[in-house]
Amino acid sequence: MGKTLLLCLAAPACAGLGAALQCLKCDFTAFDAPCELSAVTCPVGQLCATIRGHTAGHKTIVRKNCLDEGKCSTQDTATWAGVTYTTSYTCCQGDFCN
Repeated sequence: MGKTLLLCLAAPACAGLGAALQCLKCDFTAFDAPCELSAVTCPVGQLCATIRGHTAGHKTIVRKNCLDEGKCSTQDTATWAGVTYTTSYTCCQGDFCN
């Protein structure tokens, strides 16, 4: 009886383990325009991320979404609206942390 009671109490505490990560999603926005946010569930191996693009003479562009863990804390270049940006990827591991 004691073991059964212990298992019943432990089950809810473990129910959240392995749950999918929930993140904010926002398509690229620029010029301080508001971004329509929505929720997205990340696949296994991805984290919540904020992607920022910078270039001389242009304002920063921002995007929020899930991102492969291996891309976190890296930089590369991307083109949006005919302008090439240096793009940085910042990740976090909590629900809606981005």
